[in-house]
Amino acid sequence: ELSLVNETEKQALLDAWKGKTISVPQDKTVHRLFEETAARYANRPAAAYNGAKWTYGELNARANRIARILIDCGVTADERVGILTKPSLEMAAGVLGVLKAGAAFVPIDPDYPQERISYILQDSGAKLLLTQEALDVPDGYTG
Repeated sequence: ELSLVNETEKQALLDAWKGKTISVPQDKTVHRLFEETAARYANRPAAAYNGAKWTYGELNARANRIARILIDCGVTADERVGILTKPSLEMAAGVLGVLKAGAAFVPIDPDYPQERISYILQDSGAKLLLTQEALDVPDGYTG
């Protein structure tokens, strides 16, 4: 029931953690905004994880390759694609690739039990599953 800070201190803490606010165009998708940024800053760092880094150009190229594969596999607009990966640069490329294909992504934690993963895939109606080679894939899905 007792607060450790008064209202002024509380508001100052909230403001400090809130971060910067930017306006985002309402008529563009996330992946379209990313593509525009990649076109302007192709050689600048876009993502980093565990010491590995990809530029905007590299991330965009990988996402485009994933989108083409998904479309070639029959993924169409408004379908769902599961993404079963550990946090990684590949996860970022997968998310962007699914969006570029017009689909929605279903993030799945690979640490879930196989039964839970299978349930999520079935319940979501995911058409395909993107995964990393080292991870176990539930029966009936190919990575």
